[in-house]
Amino acid sequence: MKNILRVALLLLISTSALAQTVWWEPAAPRVGDLVTYYYDTRPSGGLEPATPALWLHWGVLDPQNGNWSTPPQSIWPAGSRLHTDNIAVQSPMIEGADSVWHVSVDYDTSVHDMAFVFTDGVSVWDNNNGNNWEIHFIEPGLVSWWAPEDPQPGDQVTIFYDCIPG
Repeated sequence: MKNILRVALLLLISTSALAQTVWWEPAAPRVGDLVTYYYDTRPSGGLEPATPALWLHWGVLDPQNGNWSTPPQSIWPAGSRLHTDNIAVQSPMIEGADSVWHVSVDYDTSVHDMAFVFTDGVSVWDNNNGNNWEIHFIEPGLVSWWAPEDPQPGDQVTIFYDCIPG
């Protein structure tokens, strides 16, 4: 039964990611997880398939006030640079098959919330229509949760259940 639930959860996450421009794996990361970010340039809007370079522009998020701070340098992917604002980090993404770019960040346990957007590193940005993307890492031992954390009427809600909390 546990394996069936695990497979069903993976299928739900996998199929929901197929039609999106932006997604990350694991879909609901825990504190200290390695997270891979994906950006598909094929859907219209945002950054185009001819983009010569793509950067993850990211920082540690203070969920109380929305301010960003610089992530620990020890978790920056290779080739990362501090943005000119001296707060955010820009990490180069790798172009994969079918214009899907990716980069992985191996978080330590000091990061609990982060915000990010995407840029070509010059002048084009995709900031989720001004909302940025945010990840709120799941605390160890949590068995179930949902996203979005604060759903509004009409929102699609995804419920996660971890058969083996860790």
